[in-house]
Amino acid sequence: MARVAVLTESQFVTRRQPMATVTTLRDRGHTVDLLIAGRVAARLGDLGHWTGYDVLLTRGSSTELVSLARWLTSYGIPVVNGPDAITTVTDRSAQVLALSRAGVPVPETWLARPRSLSGLPADTFPLAVHELAAHPVGCPQIARNPADLAALTGTGAIALVQRIPAQPSFDVTLVGVGAHVWTAPRRQPPRTPGGGSPVLTPELESLALYVAGVLGLDLYQIDLVGTAAGPMVTGVHAFPDYEAMSGADAMIADLVQCRGSQPWSQPGSQPGPAGRTAAPKPAAPNQQAAPNQPDGVLANVCAPRLH
Repeated sequence: MARVAVLTESQFVTRRQPMATVTTLRDRGHTVDLLIAGRVAARLGDLGHWTGYDVLLTRGSSTELVSLARWLTSYGIPVVNGPDAITTVTDRSAQVLALSRAGVPVPETWLARPRSLSGLPADTFPLAVHELAAHPVGCPQIARNPADLAALTGTGAIALVQRIPAQPSFDVTLVGVGAHVWTAPRRQPPRTPGGGSPVLTPELESLALYVAGVLGLDLYQIDLVGTAAGPMVTGVHAFPDYEAMSGADAMIADLVQCRGSQPWSQPGSQPGPAGRTAAPKPAAPNQQAAPNQPDGVLANVCAPRLH
């Protein structure tokens, strides 16, 4: 049986996740310690009791959580959703940069003081304005015309501003556990006019896995819209609640168990984005991986078994 450290924040103790995973693992006989970031300590160079854990599962994005997770993974403890992945996803500008550099279609984007963009042509709107300093990451403010942009509150600082695709052919949220991807049930109307909910196609699944591999995520949520040029990623989030997702709790537990069965990597072995030895850069969705080469980061990740 494994000993699992679940590192999270107080706000998630009453949420479905990670608590459903904690319950599932305990029901299977594993020892699970629920640790709240900011209430536990580690000493640099001396892991002490931390060496007794087989795997670390994280949910949260606070400085306390990310810093502690980074210390632990630097010593080689296997992790599900590592600190570098969390940091990149939480920083909206870093997220869109990483995706764009990897060839993932993203909306037209500016880093600017929103009011400085009020001179954009009318057909550029609507725009989504994301506050870079917002923590936790919240919903963007929407500017439907230049007047809206000039009137937005709190726009004196640099923000990440993205063009919202007009009349998308679909508007969907995908959630994933390792290599398994679902379409999330919709709890509200489409985020953009005209966006419907498609079935999970091989193209969307391939894109979701590629995005997860680029960002180093094991547990993820990806928002997409359909455009004339194909699917476009409008946002990525780490470790959603997986509400109404049948089998998700068991799959997360399987992934944690599998990761925990791996030995600690050696200190100084250049841990990858999810705390593992760095894997080859994933092939883009429209490219073929080289023969005998792992097909992306997720090929090197313990995938949960199907139930």
